[in-house]
Amino acid sequence: MKRETAFHAWSAIAAVLPIVAMQFFWTDAEMAEAVPYRTLLNDLYQGKIAEVSVSDQYVCAHLKRPEADGKP
Repeated sequence: MKRETAFHAWSAIAAVLPIVAMQFFWTDAEMAEAVPYRTLLNDLYQGKIAEVSVSDQYVCAHLKRPEADGKP
């Protein structure tokens, strides 16, 4: 491999690596947890739920505040 080609390959790797790292941390921060439907209803009745989205396969709820153990 020519020296110029090696330089371009390392430049590409250096450019892509931060993007991959940011995606890893972003998805880790946005991780959802599956909970039983009964737990979802209890949280809803207790006023802990800020927003609920319903699709054909999922019910997604966003809590007003994170739980005490830091889970979203």
